[in-house]
Amino acid sequence: LLLQLLKLHTGRNKKSVAELKMELKLRGLPVSGTKTDLIERLKPYQDTSNSIMHHLHHGRRSARHP
Repeated sequence: LLLQLLKLHTGRNKKSVAELKMELKLRGLPVSGTKTDLIERLKPYQDTSNSIMHHLHHGRRSARHP
């Protein structure tokens, strides 16, 4: 799960069409269209993944440095 979240956090423009389609399939979303279409379809999930990554990062820092 953490690996998937890290992949979501990276720039979607750098991902291949196959990787974008895999993300869409995981979310039960349509996988047809151009790369731009796929990226646009995933945008609503970007804030969620960024928020999760923020909490994971700060949670780990505070656990290491009480």
